[in-house]
Amino acid sequence: MSAETVISAGLAGRIRHSLGLGRGVVEIVPYDPRWPVIFHELVAELLPHLPAAVVAVEHVGSTAVPGLPAKAILDVVIGARHDADAPLVTAALERFGFLPRAESGEPELHRNFGLELDERVRLVNAHLVRYGGSHWSAYLSFRDRLRADDAARDRYARLKDDLAARFGDDRQGYVDGKTAFVHSLS
Repeated sequence: MSAETVISAGLAGRIRHSLGLGRGVVEIVPYDPRWPVIFHELVAELLPHLPAAVVAVEHVGSTAVPGLPAKAILDVVIGARHDADAPLVTAALERFGFLPRAESGEPELHRNFGLELDERVRLVNAHLVRYGGSHWSAYLSFRDRLRADDAARDRYARLKDDLAARFGDDRQGYVDGKTAFVHSLS
């Protein structure tokens, strides 16, 4: 089952109009006020498909920070209870249309997924983590710091622009270039 068959046609159209970036490409676009609206619509459609062990879904990353330019891909963090059956949650996400990307290899739950409506065009990155755990806290802390601190947000925007110019076709190089800054604010 593809995400296209699970997501409503209206939401799919809004997603395609505001989001999407080819895999591996780094392109920064101006902040779009539709991103948080789409996040809330997506969560409303996703939650009924998830087991009760999922207790929260938050919008994180650059698209969650008003005024911050970003790659046009939503980042979401999905918080599951400490006793969650990770394979059950993973299966529910895959039935919704999320593609498994990676497990962190860490003892704490941390699995990554991508959502695409068109092949190789990423719309959403989802991070399945333990609710209240270190990954959950780090994602929210970074987002909240950027929302509250305009100077930090602006420094991050300049860094992202510089890295995108240097690593436009090297997503991993772009991500690696942001790591020190992200850790400095978390």
